Amino acid sequence: MTFCELTGLFADIDNYGTSAVSTTDDFYLLYKLAEQQNLGAPVVGEYKGSNKPVTIKHNKCGTRFDVVASKLSTVNGNIQCPCEYGKRFDKNINSDYLLSKFNKSNLPIKELLLDQSILAGIGNIYADEILFSTKINPFRKGNDISDEKYHEIFQASNQILNKAITLGGSTIHSFHPSEGVDGKFQETLLCYGKSGTPCPNCNTTLHKDFIGGRGTTFCPNCQIDKSLEKGIAITGPIGSGKSTVLNYFKEKGFITYSCDEMVHKLYEKPEISRKISQILNAPFDINNKKTTKLARKIMIDNPEIKKKIESYIYPILEKEMVLIIKNNEKPVFEVPTLFKAHLEYLFKTIIVIEISKEQQIKNLENRNDDINSSINLNKDYEIKKYQDKIKIVKADGNFNNLYAQIDEIIKSI
Repeated sequence: MTFCELTGLFADIDNYGTSAVSTTDDFYLLYKLAEQQNLGAPVVGEYKGSNKPVTIKHNKCGTRFDVVASKLSTVNGNIQCPCEYGKRFDKNINSDYLLSKFNKSNLPIKELLLDQSILAGIGNIYADEILFSTKINPFRKGNDISDEKYHEIFQASNQILNKAITLGGSTIHSFHPSEGVDGKFQETLLCYGKSGTPCPNCNTTLHKDFIGGRGTTFCPNCQIDKSLEKGIAITGPIGSGKSTVLNYFKEKGFITYSCDEMVHKLYEKPEISRKISQILNAPFDINNKKTTKLARKIMIDNPEIKKKIESYIYPILEKEMVLIIKNNEKPVFEVPTLFKAHLEYLFKTIIVIEISKEQQIKNLENRNDDINSSINLNKDYEIKKYQDKIKIVKADGNFNNLYAQIDEIIKSI
């Protein structure tokens, strides 16, 4: 069996006898399988095109197959065979090799992993999975990663690529189960192609961005961008005194933002107001007491509707918060639903206000809130005390005690 015949085992053959090898990931796997079966290295010829699939002719036996040219390393207008790439993940390399090639670069680590002239075999799919496994943000610069983390990248790369080979690759629709290889690795993907779904580790919504023109999926909470982790958050149950603490920070000269006020402004936008109305299946105007009261009742009675509204508004709010944090040093946010919205990754310090039930009710009475509806609407409030960045503040109704605790936190940051 030749290498070209081997490609037929893993790729759909169309009416013209061409086979689809659509990514660097799969091309590398075909090479490795050929190598394992002593079939010899593939040799490929010239191509025409750039971002669209193009037909390649195998110089050795003349078999034609399609690839996306821009996803394969090229030299002087010719597709570079995997055997001519940089070193492959095998016995020839170790973590020191990665360190020597990457740790002086200010390019994002995702871009470095995709550089086939340095290292062969890691395409877009595996790069996302490797970085997710090692909890490294894909935008993190190569020269900002520790030796220990490079060792983790090396270990994860070996494990993920070997697992992919065992399971038959990642492009599931391109494989023929009848030949014994069905691309089951795609079924084990934790991150790639799953933007908008919950992270399997922390339940934060997975994000998608672009690096070097390639779609990149990652978890902002597991793969923290350290350049964003500089704000201060204030959170706590309803009626705990979050606004009081926020105003105290403002008096101390900090730039402050209330997420409640930010959401209020978002709800004033016609397109967002219409969307909320659609979810509620009822009229909605944030500045109309009658419709906002109805909205509160609907969300209390129907937790699923409340969840849909949160799933819609949280990402919009998150984007605005990220822009603020990027442009300010140590901004302070009042974030009532911090943990529920999984926004911990944005903050270096998180102030959690604890309050007794009796004091909470007293505070709600003082601001003329409907106590039952307010508590019911906030009954799913959650807190994660295990994080090192969390500072607990006790609210007992004594402002002097409260401010003294905040002063101690300010000194520490």
